[in-house]
Amino acid sequence: MNDIIYGPLNSFPLSKEMIDSGNELTKSNAIDKLQRTSLISISKDYKTMWLTFPFKSQYPLRTGELLINFIELDYYSFLMRYRFIFDYFGSYIETMLLTEYQGLQKIFKEIMDVCFSNNQSSKNIYKKFSEYQKQNSNLEENLNINLRLSIVCYGDSDLSLDFSEHYWFTSLTEILYLELINSIRKKIIIKQCHCCEKYFIPEGRKDIKTCLRIAPEPNPQKKTCREIGATRKHQKVIKSNPVYKEFYKEYKKRFSWKDYGRKINGKEYDQDDFDKWNYEASLKRDEYLNNPNGLEQFINWQKQYNEKNGIPKRKKVK
Repeated sequence: MNDIIYGPLNSFPLSKEMIDSGNELTKSNAIDKLQRTSLISISKDYKTMWLTFPFKSQYPLRTGELLINFIELDYYSFLMRYRFIFDYFGSYIETMLLTEYQGLQKIFKEIMDVCFSNNQSSKNIYKKFSEYQKQNSNLEENLNINLRLSIVCYGDSDLSLDFSEHYWFTSLTEILYLELINSIRKKIIIKQCHCCEKYFIPEGRKDIKTCLRIAPEPNPQKKTCREIGATRKHQKVIKSNPVYKEFYKEYKKRFSWKDYGRKINGKEYDQDDFDKWNYEASLKRDEYLNNPNGLEQFINWQKQYNEKNGIPKRKKVK
């Protein structure tokens, strides 16, 4: 962002109408608003926003992240995570959030649920938001959104000239609203976790369904939603396929042989023995997985493997 040419911060267009309008905005608090005015700069791919405060550094934010944390965290947790925002806006925004934080949370949570919830229809995200806007036609007015767009040209030659998008803002609400609009407008992938039902931005694979938060209780081992989701998916596969179920039963049995050092034909069953079986059994499992007679074929292969490797049949307890 170093090559972007910023206009002076006092160039925010506070018009005479804003100062003298009938909305009780006096000249003194209009000037106060000017002094709190800051800049949001949008990356070309819309995946990052930079917040620039007067006489302070830029703070990069991943598009969607601030909004997600706002609707998921309580006031004090949010305050601690984004202390740099509160430090700049000071008592003005802190007082506003103490009295209105939950109300704002409810509004943005409602919009997020309409656009990104697992329970919503598969309609295009634009259509979902468009329908919400029709039902809440005074949304921007109620949120007091007064963002001002500033387009800046940058580059050092005719071939490299381009435009960058910036917005002047005076409140946290305006940052959140712009982030929401950009997430919808540029199809930023936001998903609802299938485990904790909180929103997250997937990294890497776009089809991931669980987040990396600590999963809800009961969760004595403090596993993440993704770890629990993988375990549940694994258990679901085992329950749904008889070949996988038979393989897993044999897997657990041989794993215990290894752990307890069971002796077979005078030799202790060790890691090498287990790895050899696991490798061959996994290949056969995948081969028979979707075969109508797969279970019978896997059991027959298992018998042949045991005979070949000198593993005696277990005697049935009468």
